[in-house]
Amino acid sequence: MPNATIRPAVPSDALKLAALSIQVWLDTYAVQGLRQEYAEYALSTFTETYFISLLQQEEISIYIATHQGAIQGYIQANRHSRYHQQDLGFEVERLYVLGRFQGCGIGRRLLSHMVDKLGERY
Repeated sequence: MPNATIRPAVPSDALKLAALSIQVWLDTYAVQGLRQEYAEYALSTFTETYFISLLQQEEISIYIATHQGAIQGYIQANRHSRYHQQDLGFEVERLYVLGRFQGCGIGRRLLSHMVDKLGERY
């Protein structure tokens, strides 16, 4: 979607990131319906506090795709992943795009932006 702007996430985005994450996670994993354990995981993991904490971690980078102030998706990368090797740049931990915006190129743009900012080593 060419109108989306990609920018670094800031603490004031945390609540919107939490809500988006819950929606995408449930759409992805609760395909046969909502089970107790799915609800517990989503609601206890994806919180405003969780995202504020992530944004304070030096090794975590989160970029969001927005349009007219609304978040359509985000990418989260860990530059110090436990899988980190000398020849790797970073590990993408999450790439979440709201269902109605999937297939519009937002995920591709987020990934490309992350590579531009963090580098790609071979």
